[in-house]
Amino acid sequence: MLNKLDQTIQNIKNNIVTSVPLGFNKLGAEGGKAIAEALKNNNRVTSVDLQFNDLGTEGGKAIAEALKNNNTITSIDLGNNTLGAEGGIAVAEALKNNNTITSLNLGSNALRAEGGKAIAEALKNNNTITSIDLGSNDLEAEGGKAIAEALKNNNTITSIDLGWNNLGAEGGKAIAEALKNNNTITLLNLEFNNLGA
Repeated sequence: MLNKLDQTIQNIKNNIVTSVPLGFNKLGAEGGKAIAEALKNNNRVTSVDLQFNDLGTEGGKAIAEALKNNNTITSIDLGNNTLGAEGGIAVAEALKNNNTITSLNLGSNALRAEGGKAIAEALKNNNTITSIDLGSNDLEAEGGKAIAEALKNNNTITSIDLGWNNLGAEGGKAIAEALKNNNTITLLNLEFNNLGA
């Protein structure tokens, strides 16, 4: 009898499923790599939930590589996987090539300023993402300013979570300035960022 992961991988490879709901399964890096490999040649899956799976940097990089040339996935949840800055950079590279993802959760991944800046750079030219969660990534002011710069020219994002990133007053001011020129954002979370008065 195949376990849940093996069965899901088989279903992905055989183009049987449209959704991959594998959140909260402790897949680890190896499980992430196996899912990534299965997704590389799949042309049916539209939604992938891998939240809380301890994918780590290596698992994140593998998933990012699979996303580069994928043209069916519209929603991917990679929240709470400790991707780190390197994993964030890999996802950013994938976003430069991918034009189907509309919803992306990268919350609670320790992206830090470096990963945040890479994601921001990718968002400058991305015209498909409408919802992105970057909450709890310790982006700090540097990452916040980079995201703000991306938001100035992005006209597709309608929802962005930047909560719990320690953006500080400097990052908060940059976001506020960016919003002056942005007419598409309807939901913005900035809670717990030490924005000051």
